[in-house]
Amino acid sequence: MNRDDWDLYPLLIRLMRERRATVVLDVGANRGGFVDRLRGSGYEGRVISFEPLPEPFGVLARRAAGDPRWDAAETALSDTSGHAPMRRSGSGDVTSSLLPTAAAMVQALPEAAPGERVEVSVSTVDAEVASRLSESDRLFLKIDTQGNELAVLQGGQAALARTVGVLAELSLVELYGGQALFSEIIDWLAERGFLLLAMAPAFHHPRTGQLLQVDALFGQLNQAP
Repeated sequence: MNRDDWDLYPLLIRLMRERRATVVLDVGANRGGFVDRLRGSGYEGRVISFEPLPEPFGVLARRAAGDPRWDAAETALSDTSGHAPMRRSGSGDVTSSLLPTAAAMVQALPEAAPGERVEVSVSTVDAEVASRLSESDRLFLKIDTQGNELAVLQGGQAALARTVGVLAELSLVELYGGQALFSEIIDWLAERGFLLLAMAPAFHHPRTGQLLQVDALFGQLNQAP
């Protein structure tokens, strides 16, 4: 998706520095654009990027190989581990999802119409944290999973206890079948001590101008700096 010019990154970087985050989990990495923004904003720490589709993962893995503090994993993250079909889109894979594409998404972005199904590996935040990180690590979690954001969070409830912040793409209308919308995810995170700090427009309907998705930044209130 093309972001507007509302820049959340200075606040995001400040949050990570003040809360001493040691690693960023980049969930739904595609080809690594989020890491470009992080590095361009001054973050030099560790990143683990997760991307399940073979073509964007190939690009991601080659790029990560040139950065000693960037690892890439060819898997989706959700609320359970195993394998699942991912519905590829025709728009550079950026709208591909584990969930079915809803009519509202195709109306706004016809190239998001789903194409072939690809069987992908699926893990959880908690499983990846347990296998890849030390108990002293403090996390920042970025989620851009085309409607599957709540499932990613539900698969990381143990890790949330040491997560300093979350950046998530949230939908205001149903763009993927069965997805949790903006208000549900805000409430879910609030119940676990995460305060909504800032938002930026992420995706407008190209004809009507209706705001369909936002990027939302949350900070964990229950952790001491």
